[in-house]
Amino acid sequence: MALRCDHKRDVVVIGAGVIGSAVAYFLARRKIRVTVLEAGGVAAGSSGACDGLVFMQSKKPGVHLRLALESLALFAELQAALPVPIEFVQRGGMIVIETGAEMAAMRRFTDRQREIGLDVSLMDGERARRMEPGLSDHILGATHSPLDGQVNPIALTRGFAEGARALGAEVVTHAPVEGMILSGGRVA
Repeated sequence: MALRCDHKRDVVVIGAGVIGSAVAYFLARRKIRVTVLEAGGVAAGSSGACDGLVFMQSKKPGVHLRLALESLALFAELQAALPVPIEFVQRGGMIVIETGAEMAAMRRFTDRQREIGLDVSLMDGERARRMEPGLSDHILGATHSPLDGQVNPIALTRGFAEGARALGAEVVTHAPVEGMILSGGRVA
């Protein structure tokens, strides 16, 4: 069955996962007319099944870490702006180190991360076990960043989708896209 819109849209987004819903939200904030088409429901795919980690220290120093830090800065704004509580919390995170080779690699890695501005530290096994008593005695150390956090991925995705709707976007669920019809170089 073909979905026909009786009005023009500037952008059609395929998929109402976190990326598609976020794209729709930020486009709608800019007064761009957008429709989202989703085969299932909002957050019905991988966005609704992920762990929701907002983990800075796992990012490679350079563009990946800089983009992650920019994204992290958005979460306070999103908690206030989106119509769904996204349950974002920053309790910090750790990466455990089991071997001498891992310790040497993580020392270089965290040095480069700190140069970019990430608050991250390298600790020995004893200090790591004080922070996380469940760690095994064989753990040599860990990295820790207080900036690491978690968000409810379903709530975040729903927040983006409902926020986009409130700004005039159209979010159509249970509408799988099986093809596109082009007319004059545009999707018709």
